[in-house]
Parts: sequence; C-alpha cells; structure tokens
Amino acid sequence: MAGAMVLLGALTAGAEENAPAAKEILAPADRSPYGVCAHLAGGGEHEQMPRNLQLMRAAGIGWARADFPWSSVATKDGGWRFVHLDRVLAQAEENGMRVLPILDYDVPWASPAYRHLDAWEEYVTRVVSRYRDRVRYWEVWNEQNLEQFWREKPDPKNYQLLLARTYAAIKRIDPQLQVVYGGLAGIPWEFLEGSLAAGAARSFDVFNIHPYRAGMTTMAQLEQYYAELVRLRETLDAHGAQGKPVWVTEMGWATPPGVSAIPQGILAAAKEILSPEAKEWPLAVLIDERLPQRRVWSRESVEKILPPGGRVVPVRLEALADLSPKKTPALLLPPGEICLTPCLEDLQRYVRAGGVLILLGGVPFYYDTGW
Repeated sequence: MAGAMVLLGALTAGAEENAPAAKEILAPADRSPYGVCAHLAGGGEHEQMPRNLQLMRAAGIGWARADFPWSSVATKDGGWRFVHLDRVLAQAEENGMRVLPILDYDVPWASPAYRHLDAWEEYVTRVVSRYRDRVRYWEVWNEQNLEQFWREKPDPKNYQLLLARTYAAIKRIDPQLQVVYGGLAGIPWEFLEGSLAAGAARSFDVFNIHPYRAGMTTMAQLEQYYAELVRLRETLDAHGAQGKPVWVTEMGWATPPGVSAIPQGILAAAKEILSPEAKEWPLAVLIDERLPQRRVWSRESVEKILPPGGRVVPVRLEALADLSPKKTPALLLPPGEICLTPCLEDLQRYVRAGGVLILLGGVPFYYDTGW
C-alpha cells in the first residue's frame, strides 16, 4: 500500500439522512477528506517522515494512514517499545496531520493472531491506551481477505473473532474511540457478507474498502462501479450497519486495459531492446520461497506475462552469485520494495558485467531487510 492515494469520506448512497452526522465524524480539523498511505512507522519512509509530512500538508492532505504493527512494538521476552510511534505522532501533529493507525499482523510467538486473542488484546490495549487522547480512529488489520496479509487462508468468521475482541478492548479504554473495519481489497462480496453474517456490524463504527480499478474507461464501466458502491451500502444496511460511514483508504484507478498489460508491455519492450532478433529469450527470474512475494510470484505467474519466445530461467537467492549475463542477459526481480540485502553485491556484480535488472513494482533497494 506504499504511496497509495486514499480518500476518507462517507458513502451515503441511499442514506442521505445520515450524511451530516457522518461528515462531522469524518472531518479532521482542516476539513480535508484526503489521505495518503505511508509506512511512517518503519523503513525508509520513517527516516524521511518529517519532509514527507510537510509535503502532504502542503498538498492539502489531512490524514496519513500507517501501520502500527504488533511486531514493531512487542518483543518475545515481554518487552514493549514505542519510541518510533511516539515520533510518528509528534511529527504528524507538528505538521497538522491526523494519523489513522492500523493495528495489524501477528508475531512469530502468537500466530495467527485470531488464535492468540489474549496476547493480541494486550498489544491493542497497550497501543490504544498510550495514544487514546491523540488518536481517535483505529483500523483493525489490512486487507484481511488476502492470504498474504491474513497469513493463512482468509476466513470472515475468523476475522470477526479478532475484530470483535479488538472492538471490545478499544471501547473499554474509551467508548468514544472509533473502530474502523480493516480495509478490504476490492469489494469481496463473499468475505464481506460472511463477516457481516457473523456479527461484524456490531464491531465497527466505520466500514472500509480498497476498491482498486483498472481499465475503467467507458461510461458502462463507471456505472457498474457506482452500482457496486450502491450495493455495498445496501448490504451494510441490511446487516445492521445502517448509516455507518464507508471510508476508502486505498484507491487506484488505472486506465490501461488491465492489470497485466503493464508488466507484459515492459517485458515485451525489454526483449525488443535487448534481443530483438532472438527467437528464444532466456529470462532469469528470482523465485525463492523465502521471499515475501512467494504466494503471488511463481514460474507460472511469470510465464503468463512473457512475450513470444520468452523462457523463464528460475533463480534462487544463492544462485545470484554465479548469474551470467551471457547466459541470461536480463534478471526479473519480484515486485515490491524489499531490498535483497544479503545479495546486493551479487546484483551489482551482475549489472556491472552487463546484465539488466527488470523491476516491475518499485526499486528493490528501499528497505534494508533480510529473511
């Protein structure tokens, strides 16, 4: 979600009578309904935070949505650290910004979180209690309908277990605090209705979606999109969430024909530049189960976006040291911004020897991480 532009607003189709109250709940001090997703609590964005917040504020943005991960504050021996979160809030307040924290993800000694609710509740209670007078909205998880974020096969009933426990803990701290349903990737009707059927409407004050769209270029597509939002409002109302605001906390609206068109175009252009006459184009592809992209990045997924003549040559992390540009003139890295720190010298050597790195989803030298 890094850098994704977001909107914070009330979706009131079919519920206009509730709009004034929702607007009052949602509006920050400067009335700005706009926000940015940013990893303010860690990584390179934390280091650049003061300048980034200044730029956000200058652009008229009033909110920053940021993970406050369990793993960043808790230690296995029972210790707690909050210096980085203290800094986030201090810098945000200094720049007139409001923060929407996301309470999310598990820790190695309590995974998955919904099966360790006592430990999860302690994390929630410590974080929310510390910032209760400075933060009034708390989002519970991020894109829990995706396995890569939920950590196992998503189940709306399991999410409701975690959401209900979190809601009760937050309301005990301060009944006026607002609990935000974790932003769903898209509008996944089965997951959404499953969580509502399990009683989720009693466990949030604000609903939340990430309705990314691609290839939305005709009036018919726009009308279909609007119809889905109306259906969402009706679905919430039918399950006891009448009048509760809907926030859009991640949003992308791409005009190319589809999500796969961009990487396909990049790879086709790469082959045309690097090996225009070659009938077969061997492409080294970093595929390793230790990488966080392992659930969405495989030989099969890459083969679907290769140009004619392209051939995947799978490469594991250890094999980067011996990778030869003469055999594979280009190396395709997984999408993302995670730096392959232990292999950085191998990547540099490959490029200096004439190899080409192809990056589909961000320059992978942003976060200093291992595995």
